[in-house]
Amino acid sequence: MSVGFQVEYVDVETPPMSIDTFEKDRGPASANREDLRIFLLACHQASVSIESMSKYLGLDGDTIRSELLLGIKAWNSDQRRSNEAATSLHLRNATSRG
Repeated sequence: MSVGFQVEYVDVETPPMSIDTFEKDRGPASANREDLRIFLLACHQASVSIESMSKYLGLDGDTIRSELLLGIKAWNSDQRRSNEAATSLHLRNATSRG
């Protein structure tokens, strides 16, 4: 009996605008950097390796890792704010009914 593994490959297309603008604008509050972090987070969620991201984006692995970590922190922070807002709304609705 033989056992085979089915592997799904993810083809990552580099958004050229992200790379060009990332290289031109290194500001920490840059919207372009935010776009890059969102893109890296999506790649991470799709199980794309750091090496693949680095290869396709033309950025070194350390940059990918640090930007990905910042993207994860921002995403977690947004999720917390969203959950707090939903909880607050739920509590206001519950107290107004009761």
